[in-house]
Amino acid sequence: MSRFGTKEILNYWAGTDQFLDYNFVPGVQTETMGRKEFYADFMCSSVYIWSEYLTNKLTKPSHYYHLGAAPFCYADALVPRQQRKGICIFLPKWDIATGLDLGRIPFGVFRKIVQTSPEPVYAMAPAEQKHEWVLSFIENGLEDIKIISIFDDPGIEEWQLGLAVAMGKFRAFYFPLFTTATLCAYYSGAHVRYYDLGDVFYKFNKESTIDTYAELEDIHNKFQELWIENVDNREVIASMVKLFLCPHKRQTPDELLSSLYMLNFYSNRLTENHGRHWDDWFYSNSTGKIIEDAVPLPLCSKEEAIENLERKGKFYDTLEYHPRVAELIPQL
Repeated sequence: MSRFGTKEILNYWAGTDQFLDYNFVPGVQTETMGRKEFYADFMCSSVYIWSEYLTNKLTKPSHYYHLGAAPFCYADALVPRQQRKGICIFLPKWDIATGLDLGRIPFGVFRKIVQTSPEPVYAMAPAEQKHEWVLSFIENGLEDIKIISIFDDPGIEEWQLGLAVAMGKFRAFYFPLFTTATLCAYYSGAHVRYYDLGDVFYKFNKESTIDTYAELEDIHNKFQELWIENVDNREVIASMVKLFLCPHKRQTPDELLSSLYMLNFYSNRLTENHGRHWDDWFYSNSTGKIIEDAVPLPLCSKEEAIENLERKGKFYDTLEYHPRVAELIPQL
């Protein structure tokens, strides 16, 4: 299975059960912002990307990558509209490169959100970290806030659809960082707010192929600050959605299938002619299949979903980048 159901939703939209050979690079990613794109250039054979600025950084021939819409755009189109209610706080995560000091978390921030909200408040825990957050909330007298998660396993095939269900369920979301999920919330049509956790991250003192977000590049901080200053500025936010999610690069199922077939072809040809790194081959072929019954809501028909995608995506087709976003793009 691919991480966060990325390849599964692309294959589902394209209408194929084949395990096509290609990798992918996410949208707002610490490893790529203000840095050379080493992973996609040298560790992947063919790669699906959905951040427009990445095409200016890649040095490999263009037939080895495809710039398309974020997988979430397709998941969002497939999930039926819901009546929004409630508040959802996205909780920060830790990983192999970045630690999170739970003892320094200002839990009063969450308490204040509850006190100022007339609606039920939930907290969204990262995959595999729900238990630790539940204990921390109980220890700090916040057991009334229900801790939820998209799925507990980041390898679940239906992850993108689960995210789209969650994004369409709540009226408003709170985020502590500028992330892909932040932009997905905007794209889904929810209200988005920032909450400040202070200095709670730390870098592990060990070598890692994953860069730490405890030490963000200057350009990442600039986008974070621009977002915080403009949480309700439609023009600025739409420009960032276009840049990092690329809804204007959406494709019909047949068009996407053709693009994925080409990525698969060039990966296979590279394997035949030169061989591949094991990691590249493994992750490029790690794909499962979506089980519709595993999604909390019945999905729209493909015809309805295509209409949904076109109705929402066409707004970005002629959108020009806001000057404050445009001036930052060369620094990415």
